[in-house]
Amino acid sequence: MNTLRKLLWPTYTRTKLYDKATDNIPYDQLIKQNAAIVVKGLKRGTYLDLGCGTGNQAIQLALNAGPDARVIGIDKSPEALEIAQKKYERMKREYVLANISFIEGDIAQPLPFSDSQFEGITANNSIYLVDPFSPIIEALRVMKSGSLFLMSNPRDRETSSSLAIVVDHISQKKEEFNNHYGKVLGDIALSGHILNRGPDYFLILPFEFALRYNLFNVDSRFWPVERWINEIEKARKLSPYQFTMRPPFESYSNQNHTIVIEKS
Repeated sequence: MNTLRKLLWPTYTRTKLYDKATDNIPYDQLIKQNAAIVVKGLKRGTYLDLGCGTGNQAIQLALNAGPDARVIGIDKSPEALEIAQKKYERMKREYVLANISFIEGDIAQPLPFSDSQFEGITANNSIYLVDPFSPIIEALRVMKSGSLFLMSNPRDRETSSSLAIVVDHISQKKEEFNNHYGKVLGDIALSGHILNRGPDYFLILPFEFALRYNLFNVDSRFWPVERWINEIEKARKLSPYQFTMRPPFESYSNQNHTIVIEKS
């Protein structure tokens, strides 16, 4: 089981299935929303993306924050970080964005950063894969007073559905094609899009089941939002850091809980 677990993430990233799973309109909307909330239009400072994977959220932070800012993405998968770096190099040739450093590290362990170092922190679909207590405490330690820590995690496995994300993507894609080409040609374009992208969804399913049902001891946490709030309140009681928590809201086609914490 441990061998299979170790092979899961390298396989998921090397085969580009992770990026295929997130190549959809709702995910693009999610990472843009996350970046806009955390950066707050400052256009300066240093931002951190916890569990950055192949770099999508970190790059969006860099686009949002602008060239005078800095972004650090941390992840324990060297395969994912290699892809993230290549994405960043491509983006630099086309867009003006903040400098990004991708470093290898485990977000379940103490973070290799100074106290009060960051203007904002994101953790997009990453904390649910570790015991959340340590990364929440560490995020509070390394963020500046007045800054925001945003984490977005999947809803509980009984009510969440990746199919809802696919349906939402197709619905928005249909509107996009129809507006651009008209209804008849738009529907033809949509059919081609579905035929082209449909197989990707079925290729992703084995990895989704491994995450959703903790196959191979993946140790994922598809929790209801109340459970996440309890974890945050535990951090409040057991840490020296003062903070306020905004009301949680649903995101990513209503399949994620997003929680924003502001450090006092």
